[in-house]
Amino acid sequence: MKRTPASFSFGGAAGLPAGERMPPRPDRGRIGLRAALLLCLLLAALPAPPAVAGSHSWALLHAGLAWLSLPPAAPIIAAAGLGGAALLAIELVFNASWLVLAEARRTPAAQTYLRIRSLRPQSRKTAHTAADPAELWRSLHAALQQPGRVSGPAPWVAFTLHAQPDEPAALGALVAAGAAPRQSLRRALTSALLALDAEVIVDEAADPLAAALQPGRLACWCELALSRPPHAPIRTPDTIGAESLGALAAALRTPPGVAYTEIQIIARPRPDRDAATPWRVWAGRRLVALRRAQAAGAAAEAQALEAKLSADCYDVSVRLVAVARDRAHTPAARAALRELCSAFGQFQARGAAGVQQFRPAGWPGTHTAVVPSAAQARRRRLLGRAGLVLAIGAGTFGLWAGPGLAAAPALVALAALAGGLRLAETRLAHAAARAPRSAPPPALLLPAPLWAGPLILSCAEAAGLWHLPGVELKTLIGWLPNRHLPAAPHTFVPAGATDRIVLGHALRGDGSLAPVGPTLRALRQVLHLTAGMGTGKTRALANMARQLIPNGLIELDGKGDDLGGSLAATTLSYIPLADEARLVIVDVLDAEWPVGLNPLYGIDRTAPGGITQTIGMILAVFARLDPETWAKSQGMQQYAQMSAALIAETVAHPTLAHLKQAIQSEQYRAELLAHCTNIEVKTFWEQTFPRLGEQQKASRDALLRRLDNLMVDETTRYLIAQPLPTIDFLECMEHGRIVVLPLPHRTLGGIAEFVGMLLLQAVLRAAFRRPGSDQTRSTVPLIVDELQVFVGQGQSRDMQDAITQLRGFGIGGIYAHQTLAQLGTLRDEMLTNSANRMILRTLEPDASAYASLFPTTDLTAADISGQPADEHQYVLLAGGAGPAELCSIRPLPWPAPLDTDRDLPPYHGPGWQSVLPGADARRAPEECTPGAAPLEALIARMIYGPIDPQHVAAQLARLPDDEWAYLCARWDAIRRHQRQYILDHPSCIALDERLVDADPERQALLRRQDRRRRRQQWLSRLETRTPRVLAAAGYARQRWATT
Repeated sequence: MKRTPASFSFGGAAGLPAGERMPPRPDRGRIGLRAALLLCLLLAALPAPPAVAGSHSWALLHAGLAWLSLPPAAPIIAAAGLGGAALLAIELVFNASWLVLAEARRTPAAQTYLRIRSLRPQSRKTAHTAADPAELWRSLHAALQQPGRVSGPAPWVAFTLHAQPDEPAALGALVAAGAAPRQSLRRALTSALLALDAEVIVDEAADPLAAALQPGRLACWCELALSRPPHAPIRTPDTIGAESLGALAAALRTPPGVAYTEIQIIARPRPDRDAATPWRVWAGRRLVALRRAQAAGAAAEAQALEAKLSADCYDVSVRLVAVARDRAHTPAARAALRELCSAFGQFQARGAAGVQQFRPAGWPGTHTAVVPSAAQARRRRLLGRAGLVLAIGAGTFGLWAGPGLAAAPALVALAALAGGLRLAETRLAHAAARAPRSAPPPALLLPAPLWAGPLILSCAEAAGLWHLPGVELKTLIGWLPNRHLPAAPHTFVPAGATDRIVLGHALRGDGSLAPVGPTLRALRQVLHLTAGMGTGKTRALANMARQLIPNGLIELDGKGDDLGGSLAATTLSYIPLADEARLVIVDVLDAEWPVGLNPLYGIDRTAPGGITQTIGMILAVFARLDPETWAKSQGMQQYAQMSAALIAETVAHPTLAHLKQAIQSEQYRAELLAHCTNIEVKTFWEQTFPRLGEQQKASRDALLRRLDNLMVDETTRYLIAQPLPTIDFLECMEHGRIVVLPLPHRTLGGIAEFVGMLLLQAVLRAAFRRPGSDQTRSTVPLIVDELQVFVGQGQSRDMQDAITQLRGFGIGGIYAHQTLAQLGTLRDEMLTNSANRMILRTLEPDASAYASLFPTTDLTAADISGQPADEHQYVLLAGGAGPAELCSIRPLPWPAPLDTDRDLPPYHGPGWQSVLPGADARRAPEECTPGAAPLEALIARMIYGPIDPQHVAAQLARLPDDEWAYLCARWDAIRRHQRQYILDHPSCIALDERLVDADPERQALLRRQDRRRRRQQWLSRLETRTPRVLAAAGYARQRWATT
């Protein structure tokens, strides 16, 4: 009968087919050497045999033994025995040293932990077809081939399956190698995984095991070995049938008291494809035996063994880890390890010679260690290194001294003890580093290796232990919650770039993270940000503001009521001390130092359309105050229009206070009409208005009531009634100032939209007056948080102008809010004109609205609503040759606030409010009362001292115009001088010792932060505010001048 040759052949008898020849034992030479050594030792120890009467054969044997016991044979045998014993001792020492050194070398200094996640099945557009899981291991086999596999330093990959309380199991991998090999292995691993599943994400993350190993916790771990020789196969995924990761993931669920569980599959490729490799020879002998046998199951075992012999193989270490919260929960951690061991029962393979299955390796099987603190870990490392040196020194000296030295046994024992100390010191470190088991050197005289090495598994066998999850796992595994989109090349920020801001980090093609963000000029095309509550909107804006501080920015915060957590308050904590001179804080609730934002200022009434613009501004004010009633009241609109046209033409610096007086006072109106040239305005007030009945004049009274609502409260009164604004927004834009405008909309209540409109209009008017052209104007970032507060009812013409026109004036708009519905009629305007966009986690209906904007990306509403707030955001960035494409980024962490006052020297000078400029040389001495305090001191006392503000304001209001102007000029000199003094002596603002805390360091920090806040406030007050007493006096003078 003709025989078919087998696919695996060995040397043997020439007359048998290749598959039936029994390969010789690979250890036959060592067996002969061990037998010879044993015989020499026996002959050297036995005395000369006595004469024994017997047959001729016994006589010959007696003669031979007698000859061996006498010179010259006896000394040679004794020397051979002693040499063999010495060689055996050397082998023992060599193995022990090998173990100590290998253990010391197998924990590399550089490791990278990678988180591996597959997209959840419900987010996939098409059903995912699972590939052969062994392909991953085949792809990595060549990439991992590095020298040093036996001695320790060769790189390895540790695949992990881990879980934490109340969380599904998660996949990961740890790459351990030098810098260059580690990057190469990382790229190879990423490529291999992407080849199996294009939707898998491999990104660098914090090591969860390192985070779980907190000082004081107790780590339990055990190594797994195989019950039969390493060549005996285990079950592979195609023979198990069910998803093998399912049982492992279910067993990872942590019981009470256990903080973390993990399965480590640590792999290094074996380069031995040669059939003469010892384990392959043993496998060949077993394969021949199976082919000759007729036992049940022999054919299946032979088929599995032949598949293993024909495949690439790995040295695999399997380690199970459980971290207990404290010593009291050690039994729970041990129980978790036993449950994990039981889950590996699915891989057991029954053969003709027994069952190949996983079991705990060595003694005692399970190891425990308390996680040390940093100081304890340092002491243990020192002890372990000292033990290593002592072990090598004592062992070497003991061997050289020989058995004749009395202290030699003690030295050898001491060496063993020191080596044990070194091993004990490294055990927990190896488990934490996911280091592979050390392979023992080949045995020479020893009957077997002193310790078990790593397992030998084929690619298919290793794939059963770790592979990408299948859809059957459902909630047992942690899936990628949303689709990941790659970043285009133009979105990455080059190293050293100063004209870009970083929004987050995106994955490059090699798997590394790199910063992503737009150029400052690209912000002119609007960056629109939508996010639900608690999804990272303020954090994203805070990072932008932190990066834009050197360039300068304008920030409008619609959540100004939150003094500690608003964007404005957060931004102020990032201002360096050197940049406080550029800082401007617009606090509309600072009643003692009110801000002036006359909405009618800055309009050139002599230019064509100037008066029309003034009228339109006044009408917009009332429309924002009462949007529902205003649109229906033609009478109020007529009175407002006619009075606005009157003051726009006849008042040098008109305010709403002039408007009110023109409507209310007939005498003041007559004075203005005498200089009015608009015939329609004159006709209305001089002819039409007197003939109107009282019912028709009710619209006028309604308009006056709205003006009274603005004037009765000091906050809005001084905000709109100061003829000259206290802030020059154009100067702020041109000189890179940092302008922070918090809008406390809850505190302002119904007038919040009105105040927001004033703030936004002031910025727009300044932007429209910027000199230069689109190419010459520098980019001024404008951040508007809680945009809906400034939009109002969604019909804001101001915001529409900001979206569509500010780009040409060099304003980079960054607009953030919560939902698209908040934009009202501006929704389509914003979606159309925003070339840059950040889409944070948001729910329906906005999630579907955004997903529909990007049909080519296969993005779904579930992808947008499923984004983890701390891990993922979608961004769209303008630039590049083609159309902008959405990409995924990892958001930036919160920027750390600056502690600018930590190193300030103590201040020992006078109180800064008493520091005054020199007297005005233009004021003659005889004009001052002899012995009186200088005018500057009197003004400072009036501003800062305890006074009756109403009485003082009334007195100041009666000053002649020239004296009032001189008073204001001297105050201007005082505030400039004091502001510069604070900038030169930042610690002159005293620490508030009323702030106390149990922690001295925190108390000092709170006091420094409070001083910084008050210093920033005073710097802004002295530059851009009016003291309350002067504002009250100025308003009174304005009212008296119009009566």
